[in-house]
Amino acid sequence: MLRTREEEAGFLYEEGAKAVSAGGDELRTLASHLILMIRGTRDYQGPLWPLRVLPPDNREVRLTSFRDYLRKPVRVGLGAPSLHFLRQTLRALPNGDEALDLVRRELAKEDVNFDAVADRERDAALVKRKPSATGRPKDGTKIVPLSKGGADRQAAQLAARRPDLADRVRAGTLRLSAALIEAGIRKPPPDPLQALHKAWGKASAEQRASFLSTVAPAAAAPAPTEPETDEAGECYEALMAGLRALHARGDDDEDEELDEVICNAAFALIEVLEDETWRQWRREGRTYTAIGLVSFVVRRPPRGLGATMGEIEALIKSVPEATARWRKALADQAEALKAARQPARKGQRATQSVR
Repeated sequence: MLRTREEEAGFLYEEGAKAVSAGGDELRTLASHLILMIRGTRDYQGPLWPLRVLPPDNREVRLTSFRDYLRKPVRVGLGAPSLHFLRQTLRALPNGDEALDLVRRELAKEDVNFDAVADRERDAALVKRKPSATGRPKDGTKIVPLSKGGADRQAAQLAARRPDLADRVRAGTLRLSAALIEAGIRKPPPDPLQALHKAWGKASAEQRASFLSTVAPAAAAPAPTEPETDEAGECYEALMAGLRALHARGDDDEDEELDEVICNAAFALIEVLEDETWRQWRREGRTYTAIGLVSFVVRRPPRGLGATMGEIEALIKSVPEATARWRKALADQAEALKAARQPARKGQRATQSVR
């Protein structure tokens, strides 16, 4: 029997939470889990994490924040110790880059900079450690020895020499790299202008002439400016106009003006599907992105069309080519999602055969 959307979300959640809790080899499925929870499955497209029903008591869990889904304790969220932990884990997995990209986009919807938060968590964890007088841990402690010259030892030195800067790093108001430079523990990066002067003095006449011929035209050219609304944005506006006309027309089939707007929207959809401009468009000076075709359709304007699948079908029914392309695009995305699940299944079979 086919599970409901909420039951499927709960089933997938249980697998992901188990992987995070168990750690070790179980974490190999985490990237595939996040891809499915953000993109959806073949049967249920779109994000699954906001609402799920958990076995065995059919408890309903509803979340409005993806960050909560990642960080909240098990049975509510995945229980990830930190976003830094999540980033390090995904970087080590075969399909981790794809999962990282989706996680970054999903958190960006909540104005959360994934990498900035992960960097702060990493820095704060590093400055918690302090070296002993000999630079080695005391007998009987379970502390992992500091490296001889890595970031962990430099962070420990910062905590010992400049606790005021270490406190700012822990609070997330100062980056570890900047604090190390200010404390004199790490050398500042070379000044680009000084490096240019130094290299210029060593360059031959031919090298200087070649450099100038390359740099001067670029320096003189005006900086390119992005248009307020690009071609993809114009197609978006045509689709929005078509949806408004569809709602305004209702059951009236005699309004030629509205029919023309709807027809133009159908041809705009053909262009959007052909060029895949549903992935990114620029409108009124702002750039918008979508992680999937379904997301482009269902998300509220201006981040999407704010439409249902049925409304899109009604919008394009008078243009057979648009209908055919629309259904093929949905089928292609479903196949892509199915393919995304295959690596995890193969990895599980391989592990079982080794055991």
